[in-house]
Amino acid sequence: LGGLAARALDGRARRVSRVAARRIGERAGGAAETKALTKQVEELQQTNQKLQDRLTAIEARLDRPAPSSSSTSSRSARKK
Repeated sequence: LGGLAARALDGRARRVSRVAARRIGERAGGAAETKALTKQVEELQQTNQKLQDRLTAIEARLDRPAPSSSSTSSRSARKK
C-alpha cells in the first residue's frame, strides 16, 4: 500500500492507501498488545489459584479442634 501511495497520480488513491496502511499497522500492534494482556491475565489467574489454595489450607488448619490443655502446657514447659 505504501508503494501505491507513492506511485498513484490521483490524490484520493494516495490518501486511501496511506489510511489503509496505517489502519493495518495499528491492528498489527493491537494484536501484540492483546497477546501480552492475555499472558498477564493467565499469570494472574495462576497466582490467584495458588493464593486460594494457600488460604484453603490455612482455613483447614484453623478449623481443626484445639489441642487438649495438657499438650499446650507441655509445649510451654518445653519453651522455658
